[in-house]
Amino acid sequence: MGRSTIRERWSSEIVVAHGVVYEPALLPGFVAEEEGDPVGLLTCVLEGDACEIVTIDAFEEGRGVGSALIGAVKGLGARRLWLITTNDNVHAQRFYERRNDGIEIHDELEYELRQE
Repeated sequence: MGRSTIRERWSSEIVVAHGVVYEPALLPGFVAEEEGDPVGLLTCVLEGDACEIVTIDAFEEGRGVGSALIGAVKGLGARRLWLITTNDNVHAQRFYERRNDGIEIHDELEYELRQE
């Protein structure tokens, strides 16, 4: 899995989050496989005792691939596992909320539509 997979899934070979530009194809990560075929991909950045998930993709939804990838990255033993998603990615928000696993709720989301 490399640049072409990242480009296909993210429409670019780079990902920008919190002002940092990442090249996921160059990052460590995990590939989920089923019968030797790739079914998901997660890339991450390890810094000290924190692990940021940069990209996570299940090539077919609803089969537990995303959960398995998160389980794999949790196995790295980082004390803090985190990621960023955008407010328009409601599917991802629901996915992460269902896998709360003791995440403290400390943020509010505010949605605003401005009309002229």
